[in-house]
Amino acid sequence: MSDKIKTAFLGGSFNPVHKGHIAGALEAAAALELDRIVLIPNACPPHKDTVQLDFDTRVKMLKLAVKSYSNIEISDIESDSSIKHYTFNTLSRLKELYPHDSLYFIIGTDSLYNLHTWYRGFDLITLANLVCIKRGNELNTTIAKNAEVENFIDTHISNNKKTDSNKLYMLDTHQRDISSNTIRKAFSLFYKGDDTLLNAVKHYIDESVLAYILDHHLYKN
Repeated sequence: MSDKIKTAFLGGSFNPVHKGHIAGALEAAAALELDRIVLIPNACPPHKDTVQLDFDTRVKMLKLAVKSYSNIEISDIESDSSIKHYTFNTLSRLKELYPHDSLYFIIGTDSLYNLHTWYRGFDLITLANLVCIKRGNELNTTIAKNAEVENFIDTHISNNKKTDSNKLYMLDTHQRDISSNTIRKAFSLFYKGDDTLLNAVKHYIDESVLAYILDHHLYKN
């Protein structure tokens, strides 16, 4: 049995971070016996034209959200806002930074089924095991299928693969599907006097993060 440290990476805008991000990563850690989780906020995601909040503000909220978890760290490897950060390039650097670890990269179902649109998306499996998290109320029928992706899944899925090379793990989680976009909209409406949506989604937000957002009037526009 390998005694390598099992390190998982979860990237994203985290704009803002919510409990779905953290809970999904923790469920993956429990299922695969991961030793640590490294969150990677992206200063300049290649698939988004703009990110409303600056990198440092999003990192402050991340620190508040994970302060009670000893197995979760935050990386600034994608902190440079002057360049687009592609996952393949980031994972290549992380492989150099964690040469003795067994690496895992956590993605959502939507990301998995869009790997054919990513820069060297299918090559990610050469750098790390892939862990696809399916949220509890997420329906496969809502995701457009791609033949290349389906072939990739069939080739690398863990229960079909007999080699010791990197695998694709498909995990169901108990977390409901909540988006940061919905949360941002909730705050925008709240500042305009409508608290209906915020009341409906605020339980998805860590209390200290919620307080930070309100104290600093974030997502007003």
